[in-house]
Amino acid sequence: DVRFIELMPVGYGKALSPVPTEDVCAAIEKAFGPLAPDPAPHGMGPAVYGKPAGFQGSIGFIGAVSHAFCGGCNRIRVTPEGILKLCLNHREGLDLRSLLRGGASDAEIGEAVRQAVLRKPENHGFGEQVEDPEFRRMNQIGG
Repeated sequence: DVRFIELMPVGYGKALSPVPTEDVCAAIEKAFGPLAPDPAPHGMGPAVYGKPAGFQGSIGFIGAVSHAFCGGCNRIRVTPEGILKLCLNHREGLDLRSLLRGGASDAEIGEAVRQAVLRKPENHGFGEQVEDPEFRRMNQIGG
């Protein structure tokens, strides 16, 4: 399988224009023919899959900007500094490094993670103009 992920306005992506999922899908269909929906399981991610006739693999699309899937997002990430990020575009998170270095028990860490996940933002807010004094590239935030 191959997946196409829309460019998200995070890090250097803020200065670029994303190509909507529909445009990528149209270009693939122009080259290979119509994509039949592929409902087979391909992991637990947000990609939507299709398959051109005669292909062994499927083509997945993650339209993070044009088709926000925030309501069903099951992702959290840990930055290299040990911050549990609840969303790529939000600064709020949980400082796991401090908990670990502070001697927190497994139960305390588990409860802190559970409480943090309950605060996961309802949407990514990519359309909002947010001043981010801490410019971070995707690989620096676990994306």
